[in-house]
Amino acid sequence: MQRNRREFLENVGSGMLIAGLGSSLGVSSAFAAESLEFGKLRPLVGLLQETPAEKIQPILVKKLKDGGTDLKQLIAAAALANAETFGGEDYVGFHTETELFPLESHLEKIKTTDAGELLETAAGAIRKNDQGQAAAAIAVYGQQGHALRPVLDLMLRFGCSEDGRLHAEKYFHTVGEEYRTTSKTFRWRQIVGLARVTASSYGYNRKDEHGHRAPGYEQVCSLLGVDA
Repeated sequence: MQRNRREFLENVGSGMLIAGLGSSLGVSSAFAAESLEFGKLRPLVGLLQETPAEKIQPILVKKLKDGGTDLKQLIAAAALANAETFGGEDYVGFHTETELFPLESHLEKIKTTDAGELLETAAGAIRKNDQGQAAAAIAVYGQQGHALRPVLDLMLRFGCSEDGRLHAEKYFHTVGEEYRTTSKTFRWRQIVGLARVTASSYGYNRKDEHGHRAPGYEQVCSLLGVDA
């Protein structure tokens, strides 16, 4: 499973990275429509972008049955279509914004390297749904070589309080698995991503309504004698 997932990411990754880094590289966010190519996946990406939603499903089913594409190509094309269509937009709640956080503008706002202060900054950003600031605080925390466990404890606390809009607990465990299997050079990106997703989901329920906590969360905290 690990090998297959990485093979998939190799196919998708280059196009997603280019689509997401457009503004960071000084390229217009509108460049993708004219200059970004996805090789053999371009026709399928175009089909997904241009076909009305109510008509796309039977077309894709036919392609799969006729052998015109396979499920792996279809998933990759869908990811690339999202990256090209929404890359660079602040599309809060759905992670089709593919620009890699934190940006330089987010990092410039971090004025401390102290572990406790960085965790407090991250917690405050999460409560404000500030994805960039949460990612920046945890990125700097990792750059300073601070311990992993306090970050995981913080993210788990927020994850357990949510109503499952982004399946916070499941994602938390996925990040843990990926961190253990990713090379040391890149694995902290998993933790930064967890901070960003946690900030995105905080306070929302499965209907995408803000101002909610997971049902029963306060009662459980009360029974355990901990702060909600």
